[in-house]
Amino acid sequence: MVSQPYKSENWQGDGPPSSRDLTSERLRDFLAIADEWFWETDAEQRFTFISEKLTELTGIHPERYRGRRRDEMSATPDADYVKQHLADLEARRPFDNYVYQGPTPIGSRWFRISGRPVYEGDTFIGYRGTGIDITEQVEIRERARATQSQLELTLRSANEGFAVYDTEDRCVMANDRYFDFFDPGRTMMRVGDRFEEIMERLIASGLIPDAMAEPEGWLAQRMAAHRSGGYHGETLMSTGRWYSISEHKIDGFGTIGVYTDITDRKRRDAELRAQTTLMSSIFANLKQGICVLDSDFRVRMANRRYSELLDMPEGFVREGVAYDDIVGYNADRNDFGPPAEQQRILDKIALMKTLQPLRYERRRPNGTVLDIENLPLPGGGAIVTLADITELHRVMEKLEERERRYRLLVENSPDAILVHRNNRVLYANDQSVITFGAPSLAALMGARPTHLVHPDDLQKIDAQVREMMAEGIGSHRGSRIYRAVRMNGDPFEMETETSIIEFDGAPAAQLLVRDVTARHAAEQALRRAKEDAEIANRSKSEFLANMSHELRTPLNAIIGFAEILQTEMFGPMGDPRYRDYVADIFESGRHLLSVINDILDLSKAEAGQFDIAEAEFEIRQAIDATIRLVRDRAIGKRIRLDVEYPEDPSQALFADERLVKQILLNLLSNAVKFTGENGEIRIACRRRDGFLAISIADNGIGMPPGMIEEMFSAFAQGHTGLSRRFEGTGLGLPLSRSLAELHGGRVVLESAIGEGTTATLLLPESRLV
Repeated sequence: MVSQPYKSENWQGDGPPSSRDLTSERLRDFLAIADEWFWETDAEQRFTFISEKLTELTGIHPERYRGRRRDEMSATPDADYVKQHLADLEARRPFDNYVYQGPTPIGSRWFRISGRPVYEGDTFIGYRGTGIDITEQVEIRERARATQSQLELTLRSANEGFAVYDTEDRCVMANDRYFDFFDPGRTMMRVGDRFEEIMERLIASGLIPDAMAEPEGWLAQRMAAHRSGGYHGETLMSTGRWYSISEHKIDGFGTIGVYTDITDRKRRDAELRAQTTLMSSIFANLKQGICVLDSDFRVRMANRRYSELLDMPEGFVREGVAYDDIVGYNADRNDFGPPAEQQRILDKIALMKTLQPLRYERRRPNGTVLDIENLPLPGGGAIVTLADITELHRVMEKLEERERRYRLLVENSPDAILVHRNNRVLYANDQSVITFGAPSLAALMGARPTHLVHPDDLQKIDAQVREMMAEGIGSHRGSRIYRAVRMNGDPFEMETETSIIEFDGAPAAQLLVRDVTARHAAEQALRRAKEDAEIANRSKSEFLANMSHELRTPLNAIIGFAEILQTEMFGPMGDPRYRDYVADIFESGRHLLSVINDILDLSKAEAGQFDIAEAEFEIRQAIDATIRLVRDRAIGKRIRLDVEYPEDPSQALFADERLVKQILLNLLSNAVKFTGENGEIRIACRRRDGFLAISIADNGIGMPPGMIEEMFSAFAQGHTGLSRRFEGTGLGLPLSRSLAELHGGRVVLESAIGEGTTATLLLPESRLV
């Protein structure tokens, strides 16, 4: 409900109001003048109603809170009292006088709220409660507390300790601060004790470091000072605190002691000394020379660097020396250079004395370039600073030289370079005249850039430049191909790079243009030649794949008959030399068959005609079968074979077992071939990044990393040195890669000369069963 003001004098009854009417009238009056607002939340603790009194009291409209939970409104959700309040709400407990501080349109305010859970039958439907602005009460309470604290501090002598000793030197009165300073535990100092007794206890407790070496001597000196009636001193306590002690003797009354904690002052003094030392050190070691002049233009202070930069004699630049003496010394030794330059510098110095800020450079005879700045000081005088900018000058000279070279490069660039803004050419190099077929540079500068672009591409280029100009200086677009028009009307293709640069103080588009008409024609011819070569290669592969039967059948017959003769199946042949010849025929035929098989298998794989027979088989058995085929060769070279099998001995793979074995045999045969005597080969089977990785690592001769990809080309043999030392057709690795790719995998190599090679077969993890 929304409360409305109610005035009892507006009573409209015919006679005196009844008791019931008076009660109703009072209730309305209370509601109208109450400093509380009313609120309700639903079962999810979200505000559903807040009375308009909230706006009147705080300036916050109820809509700001409707639909929000109280935990969403807390400014300090991690505070313990907030967590306790939220716990009460969660437990649906009634709460009273929850006080918090929150921001409002009229500033930060303090509020107190109370609430009760509301039920319909046994169903919790939310909370209902009241809120009140208690900012004024809090502020009154804080002011009262501050007033009380101020009074207490005043009564206790503010921050100073105070003690009174009578004529018998007994303590008759002391404030709390006195005890806080010297006896926080109230165990060594009591009213009624004699001053000497108090000192003895403090010395015994170790609170006075100065008394530790000679307690009796220190006590005697302290008592003498105390009895003198006018003691002023400073004492450091073992707590690290410093105290100022002032004791005054009043005849017939006793002694009054005032004790002040001066720790902060001591600390500030120490910090000031440290800062002064630091600033002095910085001033003395600055790379800049600094000289401070008073209103009479005499030296107040100067650092060593000032004299060093001017090569002044030791001690010449000192406090009190006239600045004119420094200038005169430099003029007498011709440090300002030729007469004209000297006059320029003297004019600057004269201007400096008019208390105008100025800055100029001068070059000394030794080549040093000084940047000199004069800063007038309020009330007269100035600060003169010197900076050695010799190196900066060298850098600037180099930059100017680079700019000159850059301009030469631009002017002589084989690319056309145009700078334009608002459809006006601002700059064009000589190549632009040639590229766009302009009769002269002046004619090109007078042309509209839009007239140099083919109409069909004009809209695209214009949109790109507008977009880049909106992005601002530094925007860049790489290579783009557009059609352009020469000034004689001939079309051509141009490759462009566009950048937004600053030109004459404003953004402009810089265009690098290359005529790529001839290059595109050559690229098209190259693509046609490549396509023709690919067609020819596919034809070759298809031919070899189709010739598989025709090549293998007669060769198998030769090998078969040679084997019959070699074994003398039908009786002895007579001369033993025939057996040697037959053995040579058999071995050569078998080797030739192996080569032809590799060629045909590789050709079929490249032609996409390789059929794979996939089935489940154990990985360990495939590895063992491969090792058996090369074991004799490895034993012959005394090569050690180490094997790391899968963690699961029965781990199976779904693939073409024969082809997987062929891949492993090719890789393992290479490892044995290229590993020297007493070498080592490690075979490992692991899971890696979504693949089953079977790696074969040797410590053989290795190869350069840049040669690895070449090894996957058919018939590749590496460098000629390898070809002379090791047999092989160069088909094993390319065939292995092709067979692996048929399974969705790949073969990778890692190698370094003299460190060996690691060949890894990677098959998708999805093939594991």
